[in-house]
Amino acid sequence: MRISCFNWRQPDQKYLIISISVIIAAIISGIVLFITIGLNDYFYNFADIYIYYIFNFKNGNIFATHFFSELLYIYAVFLIAYFCKNRYLVLIPIFIRVFFAALYAAMLFAAFFTEGVLAAIIVFIPCCALSVFLYFAVGLCQYEKCKGIVFVLPAVFALISSLGMLVIVNVVFRCIIIIV
Repeated sequence: MRISCFNWRQPDQKYLIISISVIIAAIISGIVLFITIGLNDYFYNFADIYIYYIFNFKNGNIFATHFFSELLYIYAVFLIAYFCKNRYLVLIPIFIRVFFAALYAAMLFAAFFTEGVLAAIIVFIPCCALSVFLYFAVGLCQYEKCKGIVFVLPAVFALISSLGMLVIVNVVFRCIIIIV
């Protein structure tokens, strides 16, 4: 069965269970890898810059990096979903994305105490959840119905994900920081 033949009213239970188990395995693997490698300079610098951009509301820098990373992952999911008949191959880039997200979230929790926890819980984890939801939407989209815009659709989903991240940073996070 081709991936674009997904029935939204009665989803495939086997695919749903495998998808959830892949996400849980990626989260556990990311946390375990962080525990074994400890504080790496690259991860520490990433977390430091990310927290600086979040707390100082540097929207241009954070939007550009998030948008281009989303383009990379969403087009990887799209190309696998569009050209392959095996829909389980879509789970490979999703596993990689969730794995690195869990690794970075563990870094934010461990290296930067209060501000890292705030940035991870309020901004980073919801943005990653939105991204993973959009990856599954791209992977399960019926491309036969939108032949003219099929190669632009992943860029639109990346833009939606990046704009969602901006809304989370500028509305939700800013309100919570003002209240606290």
